This record gives sequence, structure tokens and C-alpha cells, in this order.
Amino acid sequence: MMFVSRFRKMLRLLFLFGMLVFVWNGCGEGSSGLGGEKVNSDGASTALPESNNNQADAAVSTCGQGTTLCDGQCSNIRRDHKHCGKCDNPCKSDEACMDGRCSLVCANGQTKCGDACVNLTQDGEHCGRCDNKCALGQVCSSGTCSQNCSTGRVACGGGCVALQTNVNHCGKCNKNCNAGETCKEGKCVVSCAPGFTNCSGKCVNTKVDHSHCGKCGNRCPSRLYCSAGTCSSSCPTGYTDCSGSCIDLQSDGRHCGACNSKCKASEICSKGKCILNCPPGFTECKGVCVNLKTERAHCGACGVVCKSSEVCSNGKCALTCQTGLTLCSGSCVILKTDLLHCGACNNKCKAGETCSNGKCEPVQCELFTFGNSARPIDIIFVVDQSSSMVEEINNVKKNLNGFSSFISTQKIDYHVVMVAQKGSGSHDICIQTPLGGANCTDGPRYKQVDHFITSENPLLVIQSEITAIESFLRKGSLRHFIAITDDDSILPARDFNTWLKKRPGYQDYVFHSIVGLRNSTCADAKGKVYQALSLLTGGSESNICTTNWSSLFNQLGKAVTSRAIAQYKLQKAPQLNTMQVQWDGKLQQQGTNWTYDIANQQLVLKGTFPKVGTKIKACYLSK
Repeated sequence: MMFVSRFRKMLRLLFLFGMLVFVWNGCGEGSSGLGGEKVNSDGASTALPESNNNQADAAVSTCGQGTTLCDGQCSNIRRDHKHCGKCDNPCKSDEACMDGRCSLVCANGQTKCGDACVNLTQDGEHCGRCDNKCALGQVCSSGTCSQNCSTGRVACGGGCVALQTNVNHCGKCNKNCNAGETCKEGKCVVSCAPGFTNCSGKCVNTKVDHSHCGKCGNRCPSRLYCSAGTCSSSCPTGYTDCSGSCIDLQSDGRHCGACNSKCKASEICSKGKCILNCPPGFTECKGVCVNLKTERAHCGACGVVCKSSEVCSNGKCALTCQTGLTLCSGSCVILKTDLLHCGACNNKCKAGETCSNGKCEPVQCELFTFGNSARPIDIIFVVDQSSSMVEEINNVKKNLNGFSSFISTQKIDYHVVMVAQKGSGSHDICIQTPLGGANCTDGPRYKQVDHFITSENPLLVIQSEITAIESFLRKGSLRHFIAITDDDSILPARDFNTWLKKRPGYQDYVFHSIVGLRNSTCADAKGKVYQALSLLTGGSESNICTTNWSSLFNQLGKAVTSRAIAQYKLQKAPQLNTMQVQWDGKLQQQGTNWTYDIANQQLVLKGTFPKVGTKIKACYLSK
């Protein structure tokens, strides 16, 4: 088949040589650009803003109501882990301070039984419920006392456990992982939050970490900064040098407005100022989170005070409460949602909690910056290097640096992998600086997998070289494949898609095709397999017969970046009915302006995007 294909292409070249003018007119203006582009805004994190949960309040000389001066700081001794009930009375690592007392807090999947946290599905002393002890010779399997463990589990301490994933029996019975570790494939490993990388047991942000810039162990030389994972002589526009790292002072909770200016635990950084982090449905009025629908002192808007004979009912001053509202301390409230009267009058929720269905529950709020918080992208080019592709190969080499420069202007962290034979020949590919290195070497953002690509095997080469390709990809990145060929693939689209999606990291990958379309006049065959992959993944389709490759790559750059700036990975899985999203403080409509991608655990913007720099705040109750 390969011999027939090459013979066919040689005949075609001879024909092209004699009919050059005719063929050139056949690839005219009408077929240039991204014909039939199918790019949508669905798809997304990026690196997440760092949590402010462990940030201390600034020291003051006097403390307000409800706080006590401990070690020079105003502390709420009812919930302060270090000063619980009184100064210098710290709780243990597995305890939380509740109402001034240290109380055991159990992780997800565990239940408090007496003074211990247990897994009721596998604890022989508490099988299915507390104090339900299995009989001698029995084990606890899936919450039921049984004679044997199910397949894939072994008996440890009276319960059936999976040694590959159990933190208390990791790899073998009674081998406990340390705090901050998880059990993966029978080994205890450091568990880092999304956007952070485990470097020698330490979770770091490789985008800004001076000692681990771009990857673990890559320390920037003195006088250079770590910016977007690359050592640079200066911080980019909008960022400030803070101890060798480039920081956005407008949104960083540890450096809010100035280096080392930390926000309080109950605050987030917005536009360079620490602001009160009010839960969904509440508004800040003079430093206090209030419900404008029920608060008499702020009825309908901050500062609107109802008369002494009136109540605030649904945002309006009235003589009596409407149906469904309850009168509490002069205000008409909804007991299921009111922070001050949650479930009952005067049952006040704590800071960092919201009232959900009459119960106080912790609320999770995360802050992003549109454009700057974009999800990293990894782009994999695979280029047909057969004899009929000389002109197209030259256009790839001419336009790839412009393509990467466009992505840089969008302030998106990106890597490019080129799968093609390396060299300076007419069929070979060598990418020069600034994307590539000198003399066909790789660059900080560029890696070439040296493999010659023939007419019908680009997808097969991706399969055979996937290990080399993945060595340059980042965990959590949005991955784009771009195939450039004038032929079709012998591997069906469904087979390639099924194989790739079985690998971790490709659940929302995108495939772009620069191939022979239906109206192509210069291609050996129509690229139906590649177009099918573009249709499956929402990627773009472009005509390889274009005469304007500069415009094609410009449109391709927009297609590649449009999804990344619309995706924001959340730290936890939310209860969807509790989720609220704001742009610069204005509540946005779910379904119209945003949606939530359950499979990839990310917020996805829709419709008309906000301006670059807009602050996006997502608040929710976690599952």
C-alpha cells in the first residue's frame, strides 16, 4: 500500500510540474483559513489561586467584640486551632476547635465512633455502624460481617481493605501513611492540591517557584525570576517580584497589594485589597455580611433602614412577614438559608459557613482572574513528511513561532511537542528560536520527538511515541492534537479515540485537522478520519490547500486558546444546587454565562466572555 501511495504521489508531482498555474489557481482565496471551524467555549484550570486558610490576622493593639488578644493577634478562641477556649491551648492535628473545645474531625469516608474516626465499610469493631463488632473469624466487608473478603481486598485488622489505596494499610497491613500523604499503587506519596507538583516531598507551584521553575529541581540562576514556569530576566506586565517569585498583587492572598501583605482567614484578595469573603446570597455592608432580603438595617440595599414598627420582608420594609418567612429579632427570615437564624431564630452560623436547608455548613469560595488563571495547554503537532508535503512543511516551519507568540500574548502557560523527523532537509523539520533552541535543539516550551511520518500513519506514530510525548506534558493540562497531512489515516477515528481516552489526562482532549476537505484540490485524499476526530472532540477543521498559512495559524491559535481561558478547575467537587458564580461582584446566570463540567471538575464560562482581568468568584458547598 505504501509503494502504491508513493508511486501515485510521484505521478502527481510530474503532473503538478506541467500544470503549475492551473493547480495554483485551484487553491485560491476561497479555500484559505479555518473552513468549517467547530470551536466552542466548553471545555478549562488552571492553576488555582493559593488558599488563604492558614493565614493569620495582623497584630493590633486592641481587639473587637468576640475576639481575644493572644500572642499579639486578635483571635476568636471559640474556633482558633492554636488558641481553643483560651490562649495557647492548641488542638491536635486531627482535631478542630468548635465552640471553644477541641473536637475530633473525621476525614471524608470516615465516621466518629467514640474517640476514633473509623471506616464503617471495613472496620471489624464498627462494621456498618458504630459498636457493631464482627464475630470471631469474621471480617467486615462493605459494611457487612462476612467470612471472606471480596476480590481485590485482603483482611487487615478485622476489615477488608484495598492495599493499593488504603492510607492505613498501604502496600501491607498496618502500614500507615503520614499526614498529607495518599496511598497510590501500594505506596505512600505526597498528595498535592490541583495546580501544585510534588517535588521531593514538597508541594510547589512550578509556575512561580524559583527553585522548581517549570519542573522539579530547575532552579533559576540569581537575578532571574520564575514567570509562568520559565526563568526570565524580569516579571511580566502585571506581576511583581516578591522574594524571587513573580506575583499578581491584585489577587494573591499572601501578597495582597504588596509583598508579604497577607489577608485574614475570612478574607480573599480582590483588586489588591483584602475583602470580606461573604457566602452565596449575602452582601458586604460596612464590613459585615448581611442578607439584603431580611436585614432591617440594610433592607434591599446597604444602608436602607426600616422603621422601628417595620420588618424587612424579601428586601422591602413592611408591617408583617410574607408567607414562608419567620419573624426573628425584628427581621423576616427564611430559616433554611439565613446565616443569623439558621434552622431556628438566633442560631448563628460561624465565619466561613453558610446556612443550607436549615443547617450551618462550611462554604468554599475560590477567586480567579479571567485570562491570568487560564488552564495550561499542551499542543502536539504531527506532520506528514511524504514527498508531496514539501510546501506545507515549509509553511509549518515559517509560521510555528508566530503561532506560539500569539499564545504568549494571551498569558497562557503552554508547551509544544512536534512529532516529526528532525533536520534541515526539505522534508525534515527544524524549529528555530524563540520557540525552539539553536541548531534544532529543544527549548523551554518546545520538544521534538524525532520520528519520520509517512502518508497514512500519523495516528499510529502518536500511539508508538506516546511515552516520549507525555514526558513533556503537564498533569491537568488541556491537550490539543494538530494533524497536518494531505492523505487519510489507516487507523479509524473511533479506535484512536477509544485508545487515547483510556489514558489519564485525555478525557477532554481536542483534535484539530489541517487536511484535505471536501473542496480540496491539492490533496491526495480527503482526511475523513481526522475530520471525524475533530467532530468528536469539538476541534477545528482547516483546508490544507490554503495559500494563506499565516492566517490559518492565527485562527488555529485562537481555537487552541479559547477553551483554556474559559476553564477553571475547582479544588473540591461542589453540590451543584449551591453553586454561585460572580464576575466583579455581579451574580451570573447558570447555563447562560457558566456551567459546571462534572467529568473534569471545572467551572466553564459560556456566552460572551468578560474582559481580561475580570475577577471571577465561585462559591459552593462541597460534597
